[in-house]
Formats: sequence, C-alpha cells, structure tokens
Amino acid sequence: MAKANTKSRSHRMRTNYRNCRKVGRGPASSSYQRRLSMAFHKKPNYVPSGIPFVTVRNLTAGLGISFEKLNYVTPDDHAEFLRRANPEQGDILVSKDGTLGVIRVINTDVEFSIFVSVALVKPVIRDMGSYFGTALSSPQVQMQMVPKGSGLQHIHLEDLREDCIPLPPLAEQKRIVAEVERRLSVVEELESAITAQRQRAATLRQSILHRAFEGKLTSVRQ
Repeated sequence: MAKANTKSRSHRMRTNYRNCRKVGRGPASSSYQRRLSMAFHKKPNYVPSGIPFVTVRNLTAGLGISFEKLNYVTPDDHAEFLRRANPEQGDILVSKDGTLGVIRVINTDVEFSIFVSVALVKPVIRDMGSYFGTALSSPQVQMQMVPKGSGLQHIHLEDLREDCIPLPPLAEQKRIVAEVERRLSVVEELESAITAQRQRAATLRQSILHRAFEGKLTSVRQ
C-alpha cells in the first residue's frame, strides 16, 4: 500500500507542473531538448593510474564531485565508456543505485568516465546545467524518483526520463539559480558557525572535566 501511495504522489507531481518538461525527452526542434544516458553494464579492470572513474561514492563524499579516493581505468576502457556516456562540463550526474537521487552538476573540465550506477543528463544549452541541477535537487522532483527492486533499490532510467521539471524562460532560470545559491550560502554560513560552536563546547567540556579532577574547580574543605 505504501508503494502505491508513493507512485500516486509521483504521478501527481509529474502531471501538476505548469510548463513541465520530462527530463529525458523533448521535441527534436526544441532548444530545451535533453539527453539521458548511462555507462555500459561493464565493470572495468582498475589500474593504478589512468582516467578517473566516477561512481556514486564520488558523488556523496561532499557537496560536489569528489576526485579523491578514485579508481582509474585505461584509456581503451575510457574510450569504450564514452561511446555510451560522455560526461562534459555543464552536464548533470544523477545517482541511480545505492544512495539514490544525488545530483551533481559537472563544474570541471577534468576528463572522466562514469559507472553504470550514475546517470548522465546532457542539456543541449550549456547554460541550463545549473538550473537543471537545482531543479532535480528540489523536493518536488526528488519525489518523482521512485526506486524499484527488493534489497538494493534502483532508479530505472526509463522512469527517470519521465520525471518532470518546470521549465521557465532562460532568464528566469538564471534568476532562480542565483537566488537559490544566495540563500544556500547563508545556510552554509550558519552550519559553519554551528559547527564551530559545537567544537568550542566540546573543548570547554573537556577543560571543565580536566580542571575538576585536578582539584581546581572547588576548594577542598578541611
């Protein structure tokens, strides 16, 4: 029953948008057309050095795409993967296995391949990448990403193609992204301040305990 309700919510979210566009579809003549793809179903032979190979782990290690703790593939394997999915600056990565629905805009010109657990969204207009990343991260679109499978769940590519996002004019997209980034920067500053206060509190707690057992907090009564 819970799954049915989730699917029903997903369907409503997909049909209630004004000026809604599906993630992986668009008329051939449309300048807003997107392409959605993923890598080959092949686990490569990792090598000590070579072309970076990005998996879901690299999408969840921080706010962007982490290029630390990477695996590497050979140039030949990389060339094979590129025939199916060629990640470029301005594209969007979506985690579809494991930790689901993590969205990362590619803001680097570093060449890399992606694993089959990561889907690739390619806006035809490069300037739309930031907006697509913002929209795909929103609760309204995340609710449409209904996982399937028992045990380890997945977001199927055909379902991701059907997810809808609102598509305002390009100028409005840029205003939305700028305002979201401005407000999120305030949130990040608050989080940093809270983290610093917690660290100070932990240090003070240890100092109080240390002084207490040195007999420096209270005088010893005779």
